[in-house]
Amino acid sequence: MLETGDKVYIPLGTKLNQSTSKVYLEGEIKVPGMIDFQPGLTALNACIMADGFGKYAAPNRARIIRIDGSNQKIIKINLEKINDGELPDFPLKPGDRIHIPETWL
Repeated sequence: MLETGDKVYIPLGTKLNQSTSKVYLEGEIKVPGMIDFQPGLTALNACIMADGFGKYAAPNRARIIRIDGSNQKIIKINLEKINDGELPDFPLKPGDRIHIPETWL
């Protein structure tokens, strides 16, 4: 029996749709792959959780690829300015894909 103040944690199962519980990181990121979505997760936080940017990263040209129903939306963000405190961090949604391109040089 549960009592007042008890907390119940139900972990995400493997049968759940991964796009509703993960955020994906690709490109010039040190540890590309997926991380668990958590409320309040931001683009810069997700990159930090993936050990940061790769040697040839261009975080100033980062993109968030977001699927909304049958539509794909590409959101350009400047993670360099976000890291420097010049812009606010970008809140993520479950299923978002963060792409960090290579530098042009």
